[in-house]
Amino acid sequence: VLSVAVSADGSLVLTASNDDSAKVWDAGSGACLKTLRGHDGPVCSAAFSPDSHSVLTASFDQTAKIWNRETAAVVFSLEGHAGWVYSAVFSTDASLALTASEDGSAKIWDATKGVCTNTLLGHVGAVSSAVFSSDRGFIVTASFDGTSKIWCAASGDCMRSLLPQGGSVHYAALSSDDAEIVTACEDRSIKIWGSRTGQCRKTIKGHGSRVRSAVFSADRSLILSASLDRTARVWSARTGECMYTMQGHDGSVAFALFVEDSVAQETQRSE
Repeated sequence: VLSVAVSADGSLVLTASNDDSAKVWDAGSGACLKTLRGHDGPVCSAAFSPDSHSVLTASFDQTAKIWNRETAAVVFSLEGHAGWVYSAVFSTDASLALTASEDGSAKIWDATKGVCTNTLLGHVGAVSSAVFSSDRGFIVTASFDGTSKIWCAASGDCMRSLLPQGGSVHYAALSSDDAEIVTACEDRSIKIWGSRTGQCRKTIKGHGSRVRSAVFSADRSLILSASLDRTARVWSARTGECMYTMQGHDGSVAFALFVEDSVAQETQRSE
């Protein structure tokens, strides 16, 4: 399992897997409700729309797909990347989709029509993740070229680059108020950046291997990271202190997220 998402009301869980499928689960009972099949390669990420009626997946088959969650039918196949698609997310109003690809680009799509409206070019390596700000005003990307970039969502122009990082950047996420960015890096570090200045505010170290993802808690006080060292860790965003280490997975932890007062984690058994 390569990624996990939770619906806004907490009742559903969505997973993306190496077995070329995504699955929707009942969070209360753990029962599988739907299996989304249609990709011809591993599904790297899966996300709910804000109302949870739609699902957006990204795959190594070089496509992303928008699905009707209730029928498990493909609504649109987003085709145009020339490499694996590592991540795909909706905008907060679900009118747009954003994809990040091995081909070095991120693409913005009209989620109501399934057409590409803009392509963000400027990275010189694979783009590992991309995310909209809450107002859709800007986009943050992470790349294996060792940088993250902030882009104007309307024009597609690069506004600033966040560097130096620590080798490849595997993930970038925004705080709930869009004021800060957290990045997960190849050199085992986590970095916090100001989104307006592009300046690094803090570097956090403690993982024993590559950091695969890092996200803020809703109040921005905590950071949750996932690593190839088979752990997920909770850190103080203010001090950088490791507050909890979660162990027990038999493989690298590909992704972790906060769910109200708990943490959800997903394990990737082989890199």
